[in-house]
Amino acid sequence: MHLKPLHRVLVERRAPQHFSDPPPPDGVLQMILHAGLQAHSAYRVQPARFVVVRDSRKRARLRRAAFNEPCVGEAPVVIVAFGRRDQWRDALGEAFPLDVPAERLGTNRPDTVRPRASDTVERTPIRVWLHRHVTMAFTCMMLTAEALGWDTTLIERFDPTSVATTLSLPTDAEVVAMLAIGRATSVDLPEHDSRSLNHLVYSERYGEPWEG
Repeated sequence: MHLKPLHRVLVERRAPQHFSDPPPPDGVLQMILHAGLQAHSAYRVQPARFVVVRDSRKRARLRRAAFNEPCVGEAPVVIVAFGRRDQWRDALGEAFPLDVPAERLGTNRPDTVRPRASDTVERTPIRVWLHRHVTMAFTCMMLTAEALGWDTTLIERFDPTSVATTLSLPTDAEVVAMLAIGRATSVDLPEHDSRSLNHLVYSERYGEPWEG
C-alpha cells in the first residue's frame, strides 16, 4: 500500500466541505484507528475513546449537532473522539497493576508511578488534560488517513450534548472533536494561508524573532 510522505501530507492537506459516497475499506479504517493507539500518552493512560459512525441516519443527526456542517452528513465515515472525566484512575490501574511482579516492571513500579501520574493529572483541569491527550491521538489518525490517500475534515464546532445523546455516550464523556473521512468532491480546494515562521516562532523568549 502506497503511503504519501509526511511532509507532503502536511503541505498538501486541505479540509473539504463536501464528500462523495465511497467509504474507506475496512483495512484502511483499521490502520487509521490503530494510529490513534500509537499516539503519545503520558503514563500510558490513553484516555481517548472513539466512536466510528457509518450509519447515514446517525450521520444526519451528527450533522444537525454540528450546526448543519455538510461534510458530517456527506462523508461516509465520521469518527467522534471523546474522553471520560471519571475513568483516568481506572486506566492508570490497568497500565500499572499492583499485582505485577516488580522485576517485570523495572523502574516503572506501580507504587512510584501511580503517585506521579496522579499528581500530573490533578495539576491540570481535567477537561484540559483530556482534550490534550485526545487531540494527540486524533491528530495521528487524521494524518494517517491523509497518508493513505483519504481526505479528512476536523470538526470542532458542535453541540456536545446532542452528540453525546446521539451516540449514547456515558455521562462523564467529554466530546472533543469529530473527523469526517472520505473522498473530497471539491476540485479547487483553497490554498493554505500559512504565516511565515517569524510570525509564529520566537527565539529563547517571547518577542525575540526566530531567525533560523
